[in-house]
Amino acid sequence: MLTVVTSNNTAIFRELKSPSFQQLDLRQEIVTTGVEALERIRALRPDLAVLDVDLPEVSGAEVCRRVKADPDLASTRIILVVTGSVARGDVDRLADSGCDDILTIPTPAEDLYSHAARLLDLPKRQRSRVRAQVLMPAGSRTPVLRGEATHIALDAVELAIEQAVEVGTEVKLRLGRTGSGQAVLVKGTVVACADSAGALTKTLRVKLSGLRPDDERALADLALWEVVERRDGLLVMLRGDIVETTDFDSLLAQLRTLDITFDMGGVRYLNSTGIRRWVDFLEQIDPEATYRFVRCSVAFVTQLGLVSRARGRGEVVSFMAPYYCEMCDRESEQLLQTRALAIGAGGVPEPPAFDCSQCGGPLEFDELPERFFAFMRPAT
Repeated sequence: MLTVVTSNNTAIFRELKSPSFQQLDLRQEIVTTGVEALERIRALRPDLAVLDVDLPEVSGAEVCRRVKADPDLASTRIILVVTGSVARGDVDRLADSGCDDILTIPTPAEDLYSHAARLLDLPKRQRSRVRAQVLMPAGSRTPVLRGEATHIALDAVELAIEQAVEVGTEVKLRLGRTGSGQAVLVKGTVVACADSAGALTKTLRVKLSGLRPDDERALADLALWEVVERRDGLLVMLRGDIVETTDFDSLLAQLRTLDITFDMGGVRYLNSTGIRRWVDFLEQIDPEATYRFVRCSVAFVTQLGLVSRARGRGEVVSFMAPYYCEMCDRESEQLLQTRALAIGAGGVPEPPAFDCSQCGGPLEFDELPERFFAFMRPAT
């Protein structure tokens, strides 16, 4: 069971009711003052405390300072929550309390879960999978092979499947998202088959042929985005490559709400033509709609720094940032909140400090701050 002590804050309650948290065996204890927070933390020894900075009686920062100074409680993970943006002096003051993280609210549930997952080694938030059936030619010993699509493009599909298929074999693929009764049927030729790790022991690459316009639209839906309806609007999770062949028309038709959150964490690559298509797509969204970007990938952030119009009217709420551990020669990415960054000399944000999850050594920011944070300049 995961025990969490939280402030009496409706924004935190809302995020803890998200599907990512609800998949856990979660026990939530609510406190209204700093004194009560200290009492409950001492009594319950929770895994995590999510506390407002401005708690009455004893501030959240002081609660954190006392907890971290107690050898019996010091391992308690604490996230301090601030309403609105954080000034440079506030970041330094809160960091001195020994807190494990600082978040601004309101914050998307995706962000709160990602920060909690990093601190507590929770399962990563899962996107729905694309199930795959490989329909073999007539006379094959195994007429249908099952697996998952690991990468989908309009010219080829990569699959993790249960056994090898000879290169040159002509097959049909039935692809559909887990939990959905809809599927697309396409045909192609096996061009590569290699060993892979895990229960699905082969990686198969199939070059597609004879696609109809309806097939292309269905593949785009599977390959590039997933739209999830939520009580507060739509969550649109994008993934893969945004290039010259990317067509956002079918996605635009699904945006029938005035509140949209774009999760850009799965975007791997964007070229110049793809960025133009993305900008055109944003310009076609209902002018009355409000949208924002969360968990922006390093690839997307890099493009935002070059093309400010790539965020349209939207706010970049959070993004992944590159770090490097010199001690174990390991690259990693950390989720940062735009409003929680301290601004240093020359108006350039200062990358937060993190420790390596493998060796415990300090992580180094693996980019030039003035270049990586260029996207935070006002849009023009």
